[in-house]
This record gives sequence, C-alpha cells and structure tokens, in this order.
Amino acid sequence: MITRRPHPLHSSLKILCKIVLFASIFVADADISKAYAESNATLKLPAPFDAFRRAGIPLADVSLYAVPVEQGEPVIAHNAESPFILASTAKLLTAMAALDILGPSYRWRTTAFLNGQLVEGVLTGDLLIVGGGDPMLSSDKLVSWFQVMQKRGLKQIVGNIVLDRRQFAFAEGDHVNTPVPVWHNPHHAQPNALVIDEGVVKVNIAPGPQGKTILLEPAIEGIDIVDQTKTIARCSAVRKPIEIEFEESSQNHRLLVSGEWAQDCPPYKLATSPWDQTEFSRAAILAAWIKSGGKLSGAVVEAPPPVKPVKSKRPMKAAKTPKPRKPFSAIDSKPLVESVRETNKWSNNLISRHLLLSLSKDFPREVATLQNAKQVLAQWLLQKGITAEDVTLENGSGLSRNERAKARTFAALLKEAWSAKYHKDFKDSFPIVGVDGTMGSRLKRSLATGKALIKTGTLNDVRSVAGYVTTKDNKTYAMVAIVNHPHASRAVPALDFFIEWLQATP
Repeated sequence: MITRRPHPLHSSLKILCKIVLFASIFVADADISKAYAESNATLKLPAPFDAFRRAGIPLADVSLYAVPVEQGEPVIAHNAESPFILASTAKLLTAMAALDILGPSYRWRTTAFLNGQLVEGVLTGDLLIVGGGDPMLSSDKLVSWFQVMQKRGLKQIVGNIVLDRRQFAFAEGDHVNTPVPVWHNPHHAQPNALVIDEGVVKVNIAPGPQGKTILLEPAIEGIDIVDQTKTIARCSAVRKPIEIEFEESSQNHRLLVSGEWAQDCPPYKLATSPWDQTEFSRAAILAAWIKSGGKLSGAVVEAPPPVKPVKSKRPMKAAKTPKPRKPFSAIDSKPLVESVRETNKWSNNLISRHLLLSLSKDFPREVATLQNAKQVLAQWLLQKGITAEDVTLENGSGLSRNERAKARTFAALLKEAWSAKYHKDFKDSFPIVGVDGTMGSRLKRSLATGKALIKTGTLNDVRSVAGYVTTKDNKTYAMVAIVNHPHASRAVPALDFFIEWLQATP
C-alpha cells in the first residue's frame, strides 16, 4: 500500500485559504481589516473579536463601529449596517434630539389656577393643578411651592385639589412594547404629565435610638410599615439582607420589611413604586399640601378624563381642559440639560420618555402625543439623511426591543454631536468610565479610566455601549458596540475590552 504525502505547497495553500476564510468572517472591508491588523500588531493586543469569541458570543450577534470624530476612516466596522436592538443607549439619540430641538435651557411648567373665590386666605372652590410634563418634580419642591401659595394668601381650600394631567395623551398601544410597571421595579414607570418623585418611594432604614428607624421618602399617607426584620448581634453576621414587599388592599397598603439587621449596619436605601403614577401623585400632593401647613376640606381628585384611546395611528387630541385665564401660581422645572444629564448618567427611563414626548409639535400649547413626537423626531433625522431603516425609536428610553439602529448611523450622529451647538451639555451628560454614573464601577484603574464617555444599555438579551473614547494622543473616537444574544451578559468583559482597545489605538 502506498501512502501519499501531501505536497508542502498544498498544505501551505490550505492553511492560507483557512486564514483568508477566517479573516473574511470577521471583517469584510479590506481596508479596515488592514488597518486593524497593523494597529493590532503594533499594540500586541488580542483582537476585540477574540474577546467576544472567548465569551461564547457569536460574532453574528455583535455589532462594532468606531470612527474618529475629526478626520479619518473607521478603525473597525463589523455588522455596522445591520439594525441592532439598542437598549438604553437609545437614550443618547433622544437626548441629542431634545438638546437640538428644544434647547438645553428648555423648562417644563406646572401651573395652579383658582376655580372659586379667595377671601381672607380661604378658597371657596377648587385649586386646579395642571401638569406640564416636568419629569423631575419632587415632593420637596411641591412643599416649597405650596408655601409660596400660602404667602400669597391661599391657606385653606374649601373644595378639592384637582389634578389635570391631560397635557400628555396616549393612544391604545403606546405602551404595548414596554414592560408593565410593577411595585418592585421603579425603572418601568410610565410617563405622566403630572408625575411626582418619578412615582418612587424611597425606603430609608438607619440606626436609631430604639434600634432602627424606617422612614419613607416622601412621607406618604396610607402606607403601613410592617417591620419583620430579625435583629442580630453584628452586621458581619447578616445572611439575609433587608428586603421589602408591597401589599395592596382596598382598606390599607402595607410595606413589609424583612431580613436581618444589626445596630452596627450602615443605612439601607431601597426603592419601590407602590402605585401607578396617578394614585401616587394624588397621595404625594396631599402629603405635600399638609406638610406645607395648608388645610383641605375636600380631597385630591382627577380632572375629567381625556377622550377615549383611539386605535388609529393618526395624531390624537385630548379634550380641552377649561381653565381660568390667569394662573394663580406656576413652578418651572430645572433646565432640560439637567434632565438629560440624569437620564444619561443613571439611565433614567422615565425622564427619557418625557424628553421624547416633549418633542411633540406645538407642545405645551397643544397636547403632546407619542405619535406626534415620533413624527417630529423622524423629521429631525430625515434632515440628516437618516431614515427609519437606520434608526427606529418607539418611546425614547430603549425599553422596547423595537428601538434599533445601525451602528454606523449611530456613530455618525455621535460624531456630529461632538461639535454641535449643544456639544458641551451633551458630553457632560455621559457616565465617565471608572468615575461616575453607570460606568463608575467599570474599568477602574485601567488606561481608559477617565478617558472615555460611555452610555450603557441593558436588557435581558442585550448589552451595549456607545459614546466617545480618547486616546493618549488626544485622538477621540465615536464608538458603538452592541450585543444581541440570549447570553448577552457574558459579553460585558468583551465590551470593556473594546473600550480599552480603542483607548490604546494610535
């Protein structure tokens, strides 16, 4: 029997073919592949692709793109023309549009009207409060505002406090692709023209004279605190951390606090959304009015509801609210730029959804609808040559899996924003890698620490990062990296590596 040995040249050709095939899977663009290979050889770093492969993430489920914000070609482009689910990096797109269309100094206004006669401090009638969409209106600010009203002569209301939240109107299906709000997940709260404290109650547990104190912030009437915690000797021996559970009934609402506690334990801070925005704001406004020293004979009630939701995709209009001509008092929100900073630094879904709604045409003179807001956003994108095939936003927060974008288009918008009229406010809103926000605990003590502005995105099957990375030579890249995979959580180290790799790129 004769055994044929392959010719050495044949073996070399097979190996070469495999290498070529292997490389073509990762980077289709020959120029980018060459630039990447040269930089990789200089840096002596493993390819970002290797990091994803080690994490068990198929490269088909990864989209990467990075391009200099000044002049230059992209240093990497992979699946950059395929729309990927964005998760919370979608907030960057909403923020860009809001800063550009509304402006950094834009403010929402909450207004109060007197429906009745005010004589010697007593209003015989109702106090009407009209929400203007302020996403950061707090109970503390309400108390201060109510105190201003009392100084102006309103001390007692012989009637009701009527809440008008009809400046935001929703159609059937507006929230169908977003998670249903639940008490234990405050991040899923739905937008509301008159929202207080974002609908969130903070549960503060701290050492006190009698062992510990459990306080609610704001102090909401109608919630009974039931302390089921077990006191132990030392905090180091705690095995069951403090947990809260909300129980709702027709008679009363209970907040159950359980777990183990010791006197030397540090303060705990937990959060819950015990009611929907409507019920919560009624309770919060009543508590704020009482805390401010005001008297109320009636109750906190809702203005008549808007028209019924419609199934049509055409813009809907809510019923006009009859209001007295002259407001008694008004309170303005913080500038929009502060809302942008909060939503990007800490990935605040509710604020981002309010930002998108506020883009609605002629708001606040006209009622804001999601359909109108998305039309304005689409026109803004179209002016930049971007269509729905490139970028699709549904509510502006990234909670919906229908919110997608192509990495190349996303990076192009980031590149434009780098030198836009609102560029400083936009950059200041980003988490700084290894320093603050949602990136505060990532890449600490790395070369990228303090050198990258990165917004994160997280859904069960999505991990994403987008923003800017500056190299040691002060060259800045606009970058986008997205993973859409059932085990996307495994990709976090690879995403971090991609940021480091970019920071080390010449």
